[in-house]
Amino acid sequence: MKNSRAVLQLDTNLAFDLLFPRHFGRIRAALKRFRPDLVHVTGPGHCGILGAALAYQLGVPLAASWHTNLHEFAARRLARLLRLFPASVRRALCGFAEHRCLDLTVQFYRLARFLFAPNPELVDMLTARTGRPTHLMLRGIDTARFSPEHRQHSDNGFVIGYVGRLSPEKNVRMPVDGSVHSPRRERKIAVCCCRRWERTVVAADETAHLPAHCAAQN
Repeated sequence: MKNSRAVLQLDTNLAFDLLFPRHFGRIRAALKRFRPDLVHVTGPGHCGILGAALAYQLGVPLAASWHTNLHEFAARRLARLLRLFPASVRRALCGFAEHRCLDLTVQFYRLARFLFAPNPELVDMLTARTGRPTHLMLRGIDTARFSPEHRQHSDNGFVIGYVGRLSPEKNVRMPVDGSVHSPRRERKIAVCCCRRWERTVVAADETAHLPAHCAAQN
């Protein structure tokens, strides 16, 4: 489903469609045909909010998983906008925004019957603040598929793999910039962007795009 023109562009690959509820009837009809036993949402984006509303209306249990510390993301973006303000004012405003954003996010997750979080600290926080059972959702990697045995290059380059959105908060440029000044010119930084499953290899003197099946070979 395409976004409307009434979109808040939060990041390069992250947007919030203010008119997404226009799809409510269409998705509701599809869910009634599908007859789900559970609705799972991954956050308070336009899809997550609509999913929570549909789960409530259809009487289906809702599960929600925590993937991004939205409150920290908001505070960092606000700090950038307020960079010309005095440091004390900037800290106060960003601190208020971070705490308020966390409060609102917790309220959303309280709508679910049970939750998932990627680390013990977030499990404890969500359990305490929502009163909902929260399960640990460990991140992982297929070590067989991405084993060094599949590599096809013969150099001794130091390879870093990254999967996620390419936002400034991820600071992916730090290891890339470090490789430029390293005497080991063969060092490579492997960046995987989930949006289109593109694999981009950034080295000190090269940029290339790799198809998905080649990621393990680098």
